[in-house]
Amino acid sequence: MSPTVIGLIGVGIMLIFLFSGMSLSFTFALSGLIGIALIVGPAKAMNYLCTIPFTKAATYTFIVMPLFTLMGNLAFDGGLTTDAYNSARKWFGHTHGGLAVTTSVACGLFGAICGSGSITALMFTKISWPEMKKAGYDPALGLGAVVGSGPLAILIPPSIPLIMYGMNTSGSETDENIKIENLKKFYEAGGFITVGTDKMRGYDSSIDSLIAEMQILAKAGLSVQEVISCTTYNNAQAIFQDTGAIEEGLQADLIAVQGDVDESFESLKELYFIMNDGALIK
Repeated sequence: MSPTVIGLIGVGIMLIFLFSGMSLSFTFALSGLIGIALIVGPAKAMNYLCTIPFTKAATYTFIVMPLFTLMGNLAFDGGLTTDAYNSARKWFGHTHGGLAVTTSVACGLFGAICGSGSITALMFTKISWPEMKKAGYDPALGLGAVVGSGPLAILIPPSIPLIMYGMNTSGSETDENIKIENLKKFYEAGGFITVGTDKMRGYDSSIDSLIAEMQILAKAGLSVQEVISCTTYNNAQAIFQDTGAIEEGLQADLIAVQGDVDESFESLKELYFIMNDGALIK
């Protein structure tokens, strides 16, 4: 079954779940799980279900998100949103369009605490729009002020969208170049490097993470042979395993791939056969 057909089946299943009234979270989870099962098989799909959600949710940086939401709820229940609105109203309420300006300022103040634009807009829809409605504000202006000011929470760090952006970009290109340069200096100074000890953040599969690490070593100036040595020989030394020898009559541990590793480490995904202790496995 081609990936295109599997994708269409996944979309169809998702739409069926949606129109049946299933919640969005379960709709996306189940349709995604079924699609993965069609691609890699049910056993691997269940393995992904047991590992990937926990790995993603257990990321330390994510802890700020529920805490931001909690802080927003505490601020609302404690009357801080009302106090922020009343304070801004005393400052700007006497000006032309003062309630709209008040809403914008109060949204900025609360957004710095909450970190979520949607929650900020929701809070001040309940607080400021009734006041503007009493004052005769046009809905286009009044509600527009709330909707337009709510996303100020996104622009005031630390905000939830900026945290997500920082996690996905993982630093600037300059930071990446500095890391590569330091890695090069470490290796040239005789540092001992192993590859693949932990799966890097942002990669769902171990092989993709492994290849990404190998590519980083290549960017640091290591030859293909040196990168492969770090990935195999150095790993064996690090865990005190017998590194073996290449001699006639010995049983071989081999991995053969279809492609040229000198051109791309991606060819490591195209396995031709695996030999362990002289026995052909695949």
